Amino acid sequence: MKIPKTPKCYVGGAFIRSESGRVAPLHDAAGNFLCNIPLCTKKDLRNAVEAAAKAGSGWAKRTPDNRFSNSSSEIPASAIGGTSSRR
Repeated sequence: MKIPKTPKCYVGGAFIRSESGRVAPLHDAAGNFLCNIPLCTKKDLRNAVEAAAKAGSGWAKRTPDNRFSNSSSEIPASAIGGTSSRR
């Protein structure tokens, strides 16, 4: 039995559900289903922009590798890809 997972948005250091609760399927170039993505509302976008503005100055002062090692982040650096090899 498949258990559908609710896609969430990463805003302000937390994964939150979109206010709309709606999703859209994402397909690759061959038409294969990859995942569902949340259809965010204007309020969701405003909240994300406000959170980014608050975090921006502190985030900009960190090194690229350090930006992804934040203990509150649930996104593993390996999923994002190493940044130290990029020059």
